[in-house]
Amino acid sequence: MLVGAWLQGELFRDGREGDRLERAVREANSPPAAEPLVVVEHLTKRFRQGGREIAALSDVSFEVYPGEIFGVMGLSGAGKSTLIRCINLLERPDEGRVVVAGQEMTRLSGPALMQARRRIGMIFQHFALLSSRTVAGNVAFPLEIAGVSRPVIAARVAELLDLVGLGDRAQAYPSQLSGGQKQRVGIARALASEPVLLLSDEATSALDPETTVSVLQLLKEINQKMGLTILMITHEMQVIRQICHRVAVIDQGRLVEVGPVAQVFSRPSSEVARRLLREQLQEDVPPYILERARKPGQRLLRLGFLGQVAQEPVVAELMRQFPVVVNVLFGRIEELGGVPWGRLVVEISGDPGQVVAACEYLRRRGVEVEEIEGASPPGETPGQGGEEPLREPVASPPGKGGVA
Repeated sequence: MLVGAWLQGELFRDGREGDRLERAVREANSPPAAEPLVVVEHLTKRFRQGGREIAALSDVSFEVYPGEIFGVMGLSGAGKSTLIRCINLLERPDEGRVVVAGQEMTRLSGPALMQARRRIGMIFQHFALLSSRTVAGNVAFPLEIAGVSRPVIAARVAELLDLVGLGDRAQAYPSQLSGGQKQRVGIARALASEPVLLLSDEATSALDPETTVSVLQLLKEINQKMGLTILMITHEMQVIRQICHRVAVIDQGRLVEVGPVAQVFSRPSSEVARRLLREQLQEDVPPYILERARKPGQRLLRLGFLGQVAQEPVVAELMRQFPVVVNVLFGRIEELGGVPWGRLVVEISGDPGQVVAACEYLRRRGVEVEEIEGASPPGETPGQGGEEPLREPVASPPGKGGVA
């Protein structure tokens, strides 16, 4: 995860929680700050449809740094695919500029643009393989177009197929491959010209969950071994969680949020990010547990432990200090951009005043405390509050360890 000086102020200025989050982000094996590899400035793209003009992108600006895996997420129709096509000039923006490795793409055309595109690899949702060519032939194709000699092509193809785990499938045809194998061929082909930037356009959305994990792991290994910068667009939250360092959120063609994955997931500032995160969290928790929140007298909380607080026995200490009962119903821990993120769904009972005090204690310790929809807010008599929407979480910090 890339952490520049811009993170030092605006993102972490809210007291102890902010200080802990800043420390943990610094600890997350971040590559050193450098000049950005990709600069997108004030990008705007419009399309005409049925006599009216539609803005697919409106004044979008962000930077991607060398060695970073940068994710762009948003709902369907948000403008993600248009954005990635504007970066390699498959779509020419109406306004703004795109710079890749110091070269302003938006000023190029003809042979100069074709040459610049060879430094940008791209993998596609539906693989885009040539059915009449073998696996080796597909990987060799961009090198043949570039006029590379046959011996060099043969050596490069063999190297790349070994890298993606398809060394024994060189003479197979796309029709003989599984979806995951086809995408591995697509990745090898995208790497053939030794790009400085790899673009991924929903590369895993056509794959089953198990294959998605293996393809993401391959991309992560390529990023780590080769230092290759990857910019990926997706609507899948688990993709962002699994391998991205930073993430941008797009909504209706506008960039509404950008930051480290741990920061955006732990305290999203945009409504669309909160919505995506809420939907994902509700998908993770078994429905029968969420249903308990709708029963009279049930008080369910979702607790988030991001970073250092995840290795502290917070719940055990809470029960020693307050006369409340905490029943753990669900738990999970994973990493967000290298920062541990633990979640618990708990049922808490006891004197209303003590429950309120216990929740405040958790917040002081840097734990996110979120009322689950349908549960009575702490301190309120069951039935008074009706069914409330999820409350905006209180930020929690990072570090390393397991949920206590």
